[in-house]
Amino acid sequence: AEFGLYEGTALFSAAAVFVYLAMERVYRSRTAALLIMPAVLLAVLCEMWLIARGVAAPPLSGYWVLGQRFAACLGCGALAVAGICGVGVLLRETGNGGALRSQAEAIVGATAIGAPMLLIGTGMGVAWALTGEDMFALSRAGATLPAFLAALALLAWARWRNPSTRRLAWYAVFAFAISVTGLLAGSWSGEALG
Repeated sequence: AEFGLYEGTALFSAAAVFVYLAMERVYRSRTAALLIMPAVLLAVLCEMWLIARGVAAPPLSGYWVLGQRFAACLGCGALAVAGICGVGVLLRETGNGGALRSQAEAIVGATAIGAPMLLIGTGMGVAWALTGEDMFALSRAGATLPAFLAALALLAWARWRNPSTRRLAWYAVFAFAISVTGLLAGSWSGEALG
């Protein structure tokens, strides 16, 4: 699948909205919308213009491929950040409660970003498999599923069990290990993901 102007504007739109949501969460202010949302509107209008001109007409399966890979990379990257924060908690002394609490929040936050990305990656991989153009597409969709389930279990456990920070850290490392194992198993059953 080629990456052209249409794909670039679609990626820009998604990334801009993602950045805006992150800024709103961190700064608890919606003033960034005054700059970001008009840019998103212009990108969407550009996409509509490209579609009307017939410029954006590659096969749909190419988008499923790119979307699945992009979402899998973002999701596994977020789980990697959570795992790194988990290792930081495990290596830190237990006396500094404020730093441990902020790293525990980072673990949950990174996992909350990674889980939906992995779900999207799994869904796009299934859609890619349904197009029937690649016999290994379903195994790639299944490669992101264990990572999604591990991230979902971590979020549910953190929400309802209120675990200790050290247990949360161990589970973040474990969830990242599951995601890497799933990606390796998916790439062994067919060609490599990337």
